[in-house]
Amino acid sequence: MAKKAPRRTAERILETTLSLFNRFGELNVTTTLIASQMGISPGNLYYHFPTKEELINVLFEHFETRFEVLLHSALPSNLEEAKTTFFALVKQIWDYRFLFRDLSHFLSKNRHLELEFPKLIRGKSDFFSQCLQNLHEQGCLKLQAEQVGQIAKVMSLLLTHWISEEYIQAPRQALEPEQAESSQARIMGLMLEQVMPFQAGTA
Repeated sequence: MAKKAPRRTAERILETTLSLFNRFGELNVTTTLIASQMGISPGNLYYHFPTKEELINVLFEHFETRFEVLLHSALPSNLEEAKTTFFALVKQIWDYRFLFRDLSHFLSKNRHLELEFPKLIRGKSDFFSQCLQNLHEQGCLKLQAEQVGQIAKVMSLLLTHWISEEYIQAPRQALEPEQAESSQARIMGLMLEQVMPFQAGTA
């Protein structure tokens, strides 16, 4: 049986950086710590990523690519499909939660994120609007035209600021990997609360 080719160092650096950023926050993680965690020299890390900002930007681009795929996926035609779609968005944000924990910091310090992140947020809000409108047209929800945009905006805000709220409530535990299930369940509950009162057949 042929051996698997070893992962490229750059890929390992990104995986390690993402894990450390997610657990401890980008502000608390140095490139020296990343290199030490990997057992490589800082020079080796700088060869692949000359600055910490470049690491951040590449990780954001990975997140952006994955998130954009979801935002351009087929619109859900019923509430069960909608739940699956919404959870996929939640999962992607959790997997790159460091970006959302310190969002204001990134937007004030990183020009690339300052330009690109608002586009992603607007795309998310537009996607929610399209989902809700389609569910209304399919007879799953009963919504007035003005309600579609309002609910979509609330859902987008909840999803954007969910991670920072979780962190505020429990700074030392909230973003640990073992909190994934309970944290994701909470945001899903909040998002669905915006929709379920308008379910067709609800009194």
